[in-house]
Amino acid sequence: MNRHQADIGQPADDQGHGSGFGGVRHLALQVRLKACRWHGSRGKPAVARRVGRDRDNGAGMSGNRVELKPIDHRAARTRGRLSHALMTLGTVENFDRIRLGDLIRTARIGRSTFYAHFQNKDDLVCRAFSDMISLCERRNREGGRNDCLPVEPLVLHVAGQREFALAIARSKTLAPMLAAGEDRLRIIANTNLTAASPQVRPEVRRQAAAFLAGGLMGQIRVWLDAGLTGSPETLIDTHRTLAAATLSMLGSNR
Repeated sequence: MNRHQADIGQPADDQGHGSGFGGVRHLALQVRLKACRWHGSRGKPAVARRVGRDRDNGAGMSGNRVELKPIDHRAARTRGRLSHALMTLGTVENFDRIRLGDLIRTARIGRSTFYAHFQNKDDLVCRAFSDMISLCERRNREGGRNDCLPVEPLVLHVAGQREFALAIARSKTLAPMLAAGEDRLRIIANTNLTAASPQVRPEVRRQAAAFLAGGLMGQIRVWLDAGLTGSPETLIDTHRTLAAATLSMLGSNR
């Protein structure tokens, strides 16, 4: 088993703790470095409300980064337990048949505690996947890669969590999870395009960001539908080739 297979869905943080999309031994939502503070009258996270508004009014394409605020250790432990429970149950039974009662019982938390963080099981998965993508982007920048999207760390970690990824692929949760991931990728792409090509008209950048984000999520969905056959490196190289052509054309549309 390689390093990517040993971790659950997301690169380790600076202290060596895994985080992001699920985790048997590690926390799921970048709890120590990039998780968000949960508050508000409906118990929704500030980040989730921001992204929801962005999707409705287009502000998410403005180039502003989504900042995730740290949560306290107790909340981090709770979300880590939920991640652990989701991974444990998701790899031994049909994902769609996992009931909330089974999830909170396995996580050893109360129902009210769960609802203080998430609306339902799908919400847990979607937020974890989105936050994992944000962490992959951070790793992408720290690693000196100049990709517009974090294609390499994202694809390698999906490949490393093959069993759980295929369980999600067979479930009804796949569509909302990929949609949430595409929303986050679109914001990342627009941010990077704004920094790299400020002379390009904003509307052109928004269209390019949507194209790149939708394309990458489409590639990942095709890969999942095919049972993750084919090498992740082929997907990564194909995306980079298509993205380079898009960015080249973008330079001529000012």
